[in-house]
Amino acid sequence: MDTAPLQVYITGPDSIIHHLYLHDGGATWAEKDMGGPAIYEARAVSWDINYMRLFINTTNGNILEKAYTSTDWWTPYLIAYNNLEGIGLTAVASR
Repeated sequence: MDTAPLQVYITGPDSIIHHLYLHDGGATWAEKDMGGPAIYEARAVSWDINYMRLFINTTNGNILEKAYTSTDWWTPYLIAYNNLEGIGLTAVASR
């Protein structure tokens, strides 16, 4: 288990950036609102150095799931949702 903190920056269709932070070695996300109303909440249900499943709950009750892998967690990378569920979500994960 990699215990370095993971940061995810999510931009919604309102152009507001929301900062979602994964606590060291934890399994839940803590959201820090970077301005304006919070639209998304997220939690990680599985996390290690090579794999994470990210659930994003929208305010209208939809649950979006994105599973992804990375061989180099120290390199920022994009997770593009391409209008998934019609909300146009983009996330950047880095640490």
